[in-house]
Amino acid sequence: MNRILVIGDLITDRYRFLNPLRSDPANDSALVVERIRQESVKGGAGFLVRNLESLCSTKVNFFHAPHFRSLPMKTRYYVEDKFILREDKGDNIKHEERIIDGFINYIFPEDFVIISDYHKGTLNHEDIFRIIKKCREVGDVTIFVDTNYVYPAHENVDWLKINLKTAKEYINKPDNDIAKIISEKNNSNVIITKGEDGHIAYLKDLEQSIFFTKDKNKNFVDAIGAGDTFLAGFVSYLARHNTGELPALVYADIVSHLSTSQLGTIDVVSAEVADEEYKNAKTHIEEKEDVLHVYRSVSDVP
Repeated sequence: MNRILVIGDLITDRYRFLNPLRSDPANDSALVVERIRQESVKGGAGFLVRNLESLCSTKVNFFHAPHFRSLPMKTRYYVEDKFILREDKGDNIKHEERIIDGFINYIFPEDFVIISDYHKGTLNHEDIFRIIKKCREVGDVTIFVDTNYVYPAHENVDWLKINLKTAKEYINKPDNDIAKIISEKNNSNVIITKGEDGHIAYLKDLEQSIFFTKDKNKNFVDAIGAGDTFLAGFVSYLARHNTGELPALVYADIVSHLSTSQLGTIDVVSAEVADEEYKNAKTHIEEKEDVLHVYRSVSDVP
């Protein structure tokens, strides 16, 4: 299996679960609560890494700011399991050149290199240029970029994964054309996730557009971290099987689907559950001109 290297922003995800007691005597609209429990997990690129390690059953090489630094924290508050608000603390990570240098020096042939850029400070544009250049010099390295903003620094990677909002901000075109246009502009294979509406992909060497749709998830809880789990599913499938973009895209959607059936980033998706769901997946594929339409029926997730 290919080595997987990830560089990106490590964020702390904290969850506080509260129980309502009564209204405040001085203000009926204010709720008095007590804390039931609290959980803290690795978020941001850390959540991607946690899912990759679960799906691949192997250690992922993760380069990030040291834990002793003051890392960004997202605290989500739940009352009776209903998400009511998020508190953010810190939004910047101190840039350290030695992290970039260490990552670049660790890249070897056949590696899968993932740049997970939450734009918190671990990476700047020059860093991304350097990483891509080193990958091309080494040769036979597959580069994945997951980002919320598309910049020239992201050009010429093997795979660019973004969501539809990011795609529209980058180039405002109809959904049917947007992945192809971004691919031609960026010189990369492109995946655009659309939440519960599936995803769009464009494979540049095959000049093939793929429109992926599925049943609604009856067990939907929330979409927190769904993009990270999609990428984890896609990369883990390629790393384990080393073939097949289309089955990898189906597997990625299944992993993301399973993630949205659980709360936030507390738990990861296991390979056992994802593989079983993939084995039983029912897909219908229809080709119209240069567009592949893939539809997947969704079973109820326990």
